[in-house]
Amino acid sequence: MASKDIQLMAHLMRRAGFGAPYEELEERAAKGYEATVE
Repeated sequence: MASKDIQLMAHLMRRAGFGAPYEELEERAAKGYEATVE
């Protein structure tokens, strides 16, 4: 997984008001930004 994608998901999770473990960030990054936002 690209570090940039992991960083983007980490930022999104922080902005949503909660953090996420690295494994969850990897899963969400694999799904993509748009799918995660939905």
